[in-house]
Amino acid sequence: MTEPGVTLTDYGLFIECVILVLLLPKGPAVDSSRKGWFVLFFMSLGLAALAGGTSHGFLNARHPRLDAIAWSVTMLAIGMAGLSIWNIGANLMGDVRLARLVAVAATLLFAVYVPVVLFIDDRFLVAILYYLPAILFLLLLLLRRYIDNGQGWHLSGFAGMALAVIAAGVQQTDIVIHPVWLDHNVLYHLLQAVAIWLVYLFARNAMQYTE
Repeated sequence: MTEPGVTLTDYGLFIECVILVLLLPKGPAVDSSRKGWFVLFFMSLGLAALAGGTSHGFLNARHPRLDAIAWSVTMLAIGMAGLSIWNIGANLMGDVRLARLVAVAATLLFAVYVPVVLFIDDRFLVAILYYLPAILFLLLLLLRRYIDNGQGWHLSGFAGMALAVIAAGVQQTDIVIHPVWLDHNVLYHLLQAVAIWLVYLFARNAMQYTE
């Protein structure tokens, strides 16, 4: 294992995402469409973490072709997570017509993202620039909804998405507290783990929320 800290925290994120999907509410009170987007969100992040951890830990330069495939899977999974964020926000908007426009625009953006990361530029920065507008969109929506109705669970989603932005910023730094167990990638994963948990708390309520 070439990067144990990064690999193990990536695999930890994968396990967390699978567990949280299994813990999502079930039953007639659950909005199935909304749940579907949350499931896609968690499973996409889990897949990205699984592929990323495998790339960092076992492939790298030793198996360049397999490493390239694993990295492509990581980038595409992050793209799907971004698509799910747009649609989670659209689903919560209340305005059906505007929500459809957001969903269509998100799909077109994803359709552009896929060939870019596969054939032009597969740097992680590209993924960050792709999903950052989706996160900002959901942040603003959650803040507005909280101001309108004062329901605290909106703040869980807001905090989770805000922490995801901070985590992405940390990932782009060269912070190294320990060269093996606590570099910028490990810090990113640890912050992301908390962010995912906060989004899960938000998801449990959002899936059963009606106007």
